[in-house]
Amino acid sequence: TPDDADVLLVPRVTRQWLMRRSGKSTEILTRNEPYTKCFIPYWQQEQWNAAEFKNAQCVLVVTPYLEEDGRVRIEFLPQIRYDTARVEHEATLEGTWRLASRRPQRSFEELAWQVTLAKHEMALFSCLPDPEGSLGYHFFTTPAGDALEQNLIVVRVSDAEAAEQGSFVNP
Repeated sequence: TPDDADVLLVPRVTRQWLMRRSGKSTEILTRNEPYTKCFIPYWQQEQWNAAEFKNAQCVLVVTPYLEEDGRVRIEFLPQIRYDTARVEHEATLEGTWRLASRRPQRSFEELAWQVTLAKHEMALFSCLPDPEGSLGYHFFTTPAGDALEQNLIVVRVSDAEAAEQGSFVNP
């Protein structure tokens, strides 16, 4: 309606400042609330497949690698964590066992991507809101009342060599 054209939409902004050493992964939750149930179609081995997940949380596993030329290659692996956490035994580096609580997960290796950035370069990631139900839809949109909020992930490389040496400066 014409009155709606005068309404200024203010985006909700959240920020995470992450610094990781080369080869050390971190996880980004792309939604705060898990899906009660989600059905995700995906393309694998030249055919369409689908999977249903209950109590599903969308996670991007992000791993940076410092290249020889000083640039940083960043790998993104989409994962769905689902159901309830289960307690499992896990071996430690000291040769003992400990109990760990984990949710089952499904990694979408075939949909992983990477980008290589130089110091101060940026990459932006989001999705088209259609088709509803796609993996991108589940990872990068959030219902906001009657509307659909699109999420945008901004990645910027600061001083990778200083970070690798452990001399972090947080401006």
